[in-house]
Amino acid sequence: MIKDKPFCVLSETGPLKQVMLHRPGNELNRLTISNMGDLLFDDLIWLEQAQREHDEFADILRREGCEVLYFNDCLAKVIEDKVVRESLIKSVFMLECIDRHLSEGLTEIFMDMPSEKLASHLISGYSKKEASSLFKSSLSLISKVENGGDFVIHPIPNLYFQRDPAVTVGCGIVIGQMTYDVRRREPLYWKYITNYHPRFKGMEIIFGDSP
Repeated sequence: MIKDKPFCVLSETGPLKQVMLHRPGNELNRLTISNMGDLLFDDLIWLEQAQREHDEFADILRREGCEVLYFNDCLAKVIEDKVVRESLIKSVFMLECIDRHLSEGLTEIFMDMPSEKLASHLISGYSKKEASSLFKSSLSLISKVENGGDFVIHPIPNLYFQRDPAVTVGCGIVIGQMTYDVRRREPLYWKYITNYHPRFKGMEIIFGDSP
């Protein structure tokens, strides 16, 4: 680590000192036979086994002296700030093509939600059934969400491939532009973590900071 720079990668072969991981979560339980292709999976995943294997891997990294940061925790920390939270929520709703009436109701709910729970929903998704249970309006209003399918906010089960949406280059970070729509929220979350998480303070986004 260079002074005043939180993360620097100056070697491709040196010891790994810090790493960002995403522990598989409820987003994998959202996979079904009918939607797994759209979510870029060719099989269903056994969540409990995936979590066990992930935890073993993370423990090995820690034993080797590597600090493990978790994406969900970093996202939750960022949205503790209400101004940042509202900005991120609006960006998510735009990507998910949620109309004004529904977005206003969801914003009110999400602004009052505990940070850890909201971070989980931003990753694991929010179904139309879950949304309809919180509104006096009927399911027919929720069903008009333009993105189609079963979700108001789609799950992003590919998030545990953390090598894809962002990469550290020197003392800066490059945030990617994902080809598939199902992954387009991943770089958005990375942008907010880089810009607002205290551990990333002073880290330059070399590429990918556009809205």
